[in-house]
Amino acid sequence: MRVVVTGMGVVSPIGTSVEQFWNAAVNGVNGIDKVQSFDVSGSNSKIAGEVKQFDPSSFLSAKYIDQTDRFTQLALHAAQQAVEDAGGLEQHYSPQRLAVVMGSGMGGFATFESSAFRKFQNRSIPPFTVPRIMANSAGAWIATKYGFKGVNLTCSTACSSGANAIGMGLELLRSGKADAVIVGGSEACVLPLTMTGFDALHALSTGFNDQPQQASRPFAKGRDGFVMGEGAAILVLEKETAAEHRGANIYAYLAGYGCACDATHIVAPDMDGQVTAMQTALQDANVALDQVDYINAHATSTPLGDVIETRAIKHLFMEHAYKLSISATKSMIGHSIGASAAIGAIAAIQTLRTQTIHPTINLAEADPDCDLDYTANHAVQKKVNTALCNAFGFGGNDVSIVFTNY
Repeated sequence: MRVVVTGMGVVSPIGTSVEQFWNAAVNGVNGIDKVQSFDVSGSNSKIAGEVKQFDPSSFLSAKYIDQTDRFTQLALHAAQQAVEDAGGLEQHYSPQRLAVVMGSGMGGFATFESSAFRKFQNRSIPPFTVPRIMANSAGAWIATKYGFKGVNLTCSTACSSGANAIGMGLELLRSGKADAVIVGGSEACVLPLTMTGFDALHALSTGFNDQPQQASRPFAKGRDGFVMGEGAAILVLEKETAAEHRGANIYAYLAGYGCACDATHIVAPDMDGQVTAMQTALQDANVALDQVDYINAHATSTPLGDVIETRAIKHLFMEHAYKLSISATKSMIGHSIGASAAIGAIAAIQTLRTQTIHPTINLAEADPDCDLDYTANHAVQKKVNTALCNAFGFGGNDVSIVFTNY
């Protein structure tokens, strides 16, 4: 039994539809700027990849807006695109067989932060504070809006949340527990407390506040940390035979999923876990190492992380590593934590569909320890049949997912 992708939706700093996002990515458009959503005068890191001019009232009722956090609103926007793109799910499947699996590292943190601030000022907090904060809010509201009554799960594994959600959706279909699954990730962490917290770990870029579009520079010499981002991405997964039977538009196969834990350090990356995740995913997909054409890298732009991922790729693929094309979506949109791999998955699928690899921007001079082909600064046309998408999160949670041409 093979699983296919039949719907996609994305909300990102460089586009709020798949077409907008992909056109911008191929052209190296940069969505990172000075933070506009709050006063950053007292912050060390003053830049982020924000989804600007996002208006939830354009697609949600006042009730939905009042009862949902921004991360849920982003997810609902992406879900609307994906469900409409897939078309006819409710007509072809029983509601009890339509599942939802979402990933989010932080959940409704905007609500948590604002409500905590109000409480410490002895002010009342909104009645829907708890439902807005809970990490499963996005998945629950997607199910409620569309009447999907099957399995409803939320995965929270930091930066690999979206990738694990996609993998869990694959397993639900393989096990027969669902006929179609809405999967993806959503995050809205461009917030004072969140950014201060990551800055306390020395994880954020602070040296490019006056040059925000130069700040996210995966694999580049002189990179100094990641840039916070936000966004959401949703995929619709179905069994191939059922999707073909109903005449669905099929984008790609979701062929494999691998997950492993470093079990080494709570925040520092480790090569062994990354190698295991990639290897397990390729074995699951029954894909040989030399069949992989492209990797959408985790590549956050941290000094250590990009080197470790490069080493992991070289360790696993050996001489084939130098034949791979690699690119870093985060160079243009920043790091959207639990949504990042879901957005990267759409980039990987679009690579397969268009045979175009989007660039890693801001790569004028590579780190000497990063010596692979990262598709520097300009898109490349290349035959791509198999794409790997990496996501490595705090807690040592490493995930890889494999997409192949339909």
